Amino acid sequence: MTLYKIFSLGSNSGCQLAVNHDDDLYAPTPTFFQKDDTNDEELHDGEIEANGPPVVIGGGNHTFVYVEGSTTYYACGSNSCGELGLTIDEPKSDQPSHRQVWTKGTVPNGEDSCEIREKVVQMAAGWNHSLMLTSSGSVYSCGDNSFGQCGIGNHAGKCMKEWAKVALGLDGDDKVKAIACGMRHAVVITEKGRLFGWGANRHGQLGFQSKPPSPTSARPKRMAPRYWIEWLPKSITTINGVLGISCGRHHTACVLETDKIAVAGDNKYGQMGRLETGYNKCQNANNSPWNEVQLEQKIHYIVSGWDHIIALFRPPNAGELGPFSLTAWGRSDHGQLGNPIPHNSSILEVACGSNHALVLDEKKHVLSWGWNEHGNCGDSSLNDVLEPRRVDLPSDCEQQKLAPVKVGCGYGNSYIICALLDN
Repeated sequence: MTLYKIFSLGSNSGCQLAVNHDDDLYAPTPTFFQKDDTNDEELHDGEIEANGPPVVIGGGNHTFVYVEGSTTYYACGSNSCGELGLTIDEPKSDQPSHRQVWTKGTVPNGEDSCEIREKVVQMAAGWNHSLMLTSSGSVYSCGDNSFGQCGIGNHAGKCMKEWAKVALGLDGDDKVKAIACGMRHAVVITEKGRLFGWGANRHGQLGFQSKPPSPTSARPKRMAPRYWIEWLPKSITTINGVLGISCGRHHTACVLETDKIAVAGDNKYGQMGRLETGYNKCQNANNSPWNEVQLEQKIHYIVSGWDHIIALFRPPNAGELGPFSLTAWGRSDHGQLGNPIPHNSSILEVACGSNHALVLDEKKHVLSWGWNEHGNCGDSSLNDVLEPRRVDLPSDCEQQKLAPVKVGCGYGNSYIICALLDN
């Protein structure tokens, strides 16, 4: 077992940095965990013991920490719509609508999993909704459902304040292997490469066109964006052979078996990889809603910001764990694409916020670039960071023998996971 410590910086209006206050932070700062007893307000320093690095993933104003294979997870930030999924563990009606530190939650158990505890495989976060994939291949959702982003129908009310199982209707020999959240939509991929999606679809981000509003509708124009909603999971048959997925604000990107990247949805900033821009205007000669991008090297995985995409790809002589190189396209008015500069160390992993990115290189350095309004790139000037720049950890980390091993992002914040090297 290894001890890990989590540092955070950036936007903190919802207490999503887990530092016990709501002020923005411009430099990596140690986070705090609440003691396991939820009635005990005593905090302990942000250390977590695990067999592998914990994953940190954030949304608009909420954040999760989880270790794959665990029956619990940790959450902090806004819980105004139940997006932290903590209601089951904290039944008191007077609970605050946010959590200022990492607070433990329990992985939900399905009806058929009473004897064997479900374990977390992956978590994902949208603006204020959340998804969880468990060891049985089940998908659970919680949080805001006003755009159908929880995938449980339009009868369940605006907010889902506890984890609800998403009914996908899969065959017994197929199950979900990965999940992704956009701002208000969600996509999952199965082991057989099938794609399912639900939620907001005004821009075609689900890879198909939803039924538009009736011309005779009496709804006011200001409600128009609430149309084009898929309230329940729908099989996306316009694409096959999907290996990996990521979602932006209004787009979905897929890694295909052909080593291409297919993108559907909004192309206002060229995130579909085509010069023609606009909403739902990019269709190929076969009238497909997907545009396929061919890169020169084998793709490891992709991540999405609101309006841009970053692909991590494997050079010919690299191993399964890297090192890797990356390429990016889409919106760049805040430096989201990281204007290229010579860098003598290869990339191990990349994480993407709404308009900024964080990478870990093989020298165990963390670099960031892009939108920096809340100091999420580690620059206290709050000016956008147009070129990759190193983010320095507190000076005592070296003395404590702490080194970065993983990075994570929320929409406007950054997280650095460090390991205790001598443990």
